[in-house]
Amino acid sequence: VDPLYLFHPNCRVDFKEATRISGTQDELIEFGNRLISDRCREHQKNGNPPIFNFSTECFFLTAWAMQLGFQNSIRRYHRRLQVITDLTRNIKLLSASRSQWAGPQSSTARIRMNEAILERWKNELERQERSKLCCDVVLLHRGLLQGVSVYYASLCRLLFRVAQVDPHVGLSASPTPPEPFSFMPESFLEDVASYLIFVLRHFSSNALPIDLTAQPTLVAFVLFIICQAHFVRNPYLVAKFVEVLFFCDPSVSGRSNEFHKATKMHPLATTHLISALIQFYITVESTGATNEFYDKFSIRYNISTILITWWREGILKPLFIREAEENEQNFIKFTNRVINDMSFLLEEALDGLKKVRELQDLRDDSARWSELPRQQQIARMNELEQHERQVRSYLTLANQTVSMLFHLTSEIRAPFLRPEIVDKLAAMLNFNLVQLCGPRCSSLKVRNPDSYGWAPKTLLAQLVAIYRHLDSEDDRFALALSKDERCFSRDLFENACTLMSRHGIQTPEELESFACLGAKADQLARSQADVDYGEVPSEFCDTLISTLMEDPVMLPQSQAIVDRSTIVQHLLNQETDPFNRLPLQECELIPLPDLKKRIAEWKAEREARWRANQQNKTRSGDAEDNDCT
Repeated sequence: VDPLYLFHPNCRVDFKEATRISGTQDELIEFGNRLISDRCREHQKNGNPPIFNFSTECFFLTAWAMQLGFQNSIRRYHRRLQVITDLTRNIKLLSASRSQWAGPQSSTARIRMNEAILERWKNELERQERSKLCCDVVLLHRGLLQGVSVYYASLCRLLFRVAQVDPHVGLSASPTPPEPFSFMPESFLEDVASYLIFVLRHFSSNALPIDLTAQPTLVAFVLFIICQAHFVRNPYLVAKFVEVLFFCDPSVSGRSNEFHKATKMHPLATTHLISALIQFYITVESTGATNEFYDKFSIRYNISTILITWWREGILKPLFIREAEENEQNFIKFTNRVINDMSFLLEEALDGLKKVRELQDLRDDSARWSELPRQQQIARMNELEQHERQVRSYLTLANQTVSMLFHLTSEIRAPFLRPEIVDKLAAMLNFNLVQLCGPRCSSLKVRNPDSYGWAPKTLLAQLVAIYRHLDSEDDRFALALSKDERCFSRDLFENACTLMSRHGIQTPEELESFACLGAKADQLARSQADVDYGEVPSEFCDTLISTLMEDPVMLPQSQAIVDRSTIVQHLLNQETDPFNRLPLQECELIPLPDLKKRIAEWKAEREARWRANQQNKTRSGDAEDNDCT
């Protein structure tokens, strides 16, 4: 099969308007003209007109036919499944609320309207289910799907050849893809991923209709796209291959399968996959799409699921630890993204639970509910359904993020205790501990919590375990806890211990360790609060947040002077100078050792003066006591 057939004017398949894997349309035109010119010279030299063999034309006509037929059919199949799910849920909700709309106080017109809606939904559900069964006969036919797997394995081998990559190695040493690979239609990649997702979703783990001879190539290609993500311009395309690994994950499919086993045994998985997934977790923060903010959470949920499974299986756990040690800066960025996600998702989920509780109380209070006009009742029920959907979504994402942080901190500490990370992490943990164990924790109690994925005991156990994992001999984490003036208090830790002891959430040893951490942080908070430096010279203050600096650095572009921890924390989220938005890397920061020394000397002098004043006050108090005696 000649892959350059697609770029020839005599190509029978119309891929001219197709989006390319990484090349632009202008680059494609230039490449095509150059290719035609080279081929014409070659054929003029040989005296033969340019011709492509029958196999080449059939191969690409098959790709085109698969897009029009098979791929279009599975897209419609998934849309039909979504319609069936929505109809089933709506019928269940309307039937469950029958006592409200068909009660003695309800009007006859309203009852008839809802009965008609219910009947219409049931008829439509029956029609959709019949259509689904008809589609099952064709789309889930093993013979068809095995043939499709053989074809897509052949397509993957062709793309490997065009990318100049050995399928057994699965990695290219080139920082940029070869031109023919760049200008291949990205639909080729999408079709392979869509097929794999389809069979992994709809077949049991031990009965995948993937030809065993085709499987190694398909596995290698999935790993190649993820580990060489810079070869693909569209991040959503890479995310689709991550989704393939997600659906073959034993925690999703229910049991281990041959595809998952083959993935674990591939050389790329044991060398580059963990690093690639961590890097993609970071870069998916910005995709360029209008809905990128919410898309990143679902993509990261898939990545988190994969990472947690591979961590639990233990075989590749050393790769996580090695990544944290050898690629520290990248792992810190990953850590920062995890903390940001966990903070946002938990806050949104817990706020949503409070709103659900409030609306449930209103609905269940028959006196208050009956006083509301009919339109307001409908509005409140719609509002409740909306909050329930959001809470269910946020909790699903948040639980997985918390679980990943729980597993990582059990073996890896250093990145989480870095100055630019530890304060933010401590404040986030304290805030959520207040939500779960504070005076208003009862507002999080809702009806049927399992239906939302709400398991407060499990969440509290994991949060407290993260506290204990990060407790260190040098007290860096305890110091960070003590700096959180908004949420930290010793009472909070004591209340949490009492609550966990009552519900048997932690062992006595774990509770004692957690209580000791709280006492240590409380002692540090008291000692820090006692020192009063007085008025700080402006040259010692961080230009960005106006606090006393510890390790001052100068920004090369704006010449502003800030504390290293301040600017590094900013760079973890956005690699720009905050004063002029120009690109900035941490390695470009200019240390100011002389200023750092002067700040340290000034602090030492003020601390010594403060201690002397405290001693004088103590002596004066003792002298007055003696005089009185």
